[in-house]
Amino acid sequence: MWNKYRPVSNLSFLTQPWACKSTSSSPMLTQDIDFFTIYNSPSRSQHAGVKHYSRLIFTGKVKALDESFGINYDFRFDDAMAAIGCIVYSFDPSMLDTADHKRGDRVFFKRIGISDKDDDRFVPRVDDYVKKRPAVKGWPMRRLQTILDLLGHRKEQLTVLKLDIEGYEWDVTRDLLDSGILSSVPQFLVEWHLFRDFPPRERVPDAVDTYFRLRDMGFQLFVTGGLYQGFRSGTSFRIQAEVAYLNTKKN
Repeated sequence: MWNKYRPVSNLSFLTQPWACKSTSSSPMLTQDIDFFTIYNSPSRSQHAGVKHYSRLIFTGKVKALDESFGINYDFRFDDAMAAIGCIVYSFDPSMLDTADHKRGDRVFFKRIGISDKDDDRFVPRVDDYVKKRPAVKGWPMRRLQTILDLLGHRKEQLTVLKLDIEGYEWDVTRDLLDSGILSSVPQFLVEWHLFRDFPPRERVPDAVDTYFRLRDMGFQLFVTGGLYQGFRSGTSFRIQAEVAYLNTKKN
């Protein structure tokens, strides 16, 4: 059922074909990803992202549902996913001047964030993004389970989950693993971050444990990109990498 492949990493061009077969008794997600283009975004220094999925084919009775956390006014990924048939919900609590709205036929924006706990007035770590848009009154944050309930998606198949949340992905991913909710997601796309002061040094072992727990749960890395290590804004040191995982137990 699972066709093996060799994970790849390249900052310019990646080619990684793969396919998962479906059966009539168990409708599954069939995807044929012909290539990823990894690029340096002109709007983000040294930042790379997935520019283009060539094809996503959904079979059986599966509805393609994508939830994307961390937008920063850049909807290119979300719009591209919608263009190939996904229903996309985009989330970013830092976009203070943007109200909840419907963006096209298949993209919906919600000004809330994902966390490992529900919090109406979450005070974020002050980074480059928060400096531009100070969280004076805090941000509304919710666990994924709560968000699914709010949107009426608890019984829906969440096909793709994408996180770009500036270091908070470690706690969120651990919560998704502890709750078991991530085990039902076929694709998990995440940008891992390690800053000089975040996560706190005493929490780094937990982050490492979270990283390897994904593999133990059956998540197979199939593409990496956006690898960066160095200083940003003069004194802000970071290590980051965009990683895409396929849940081999769901495909």
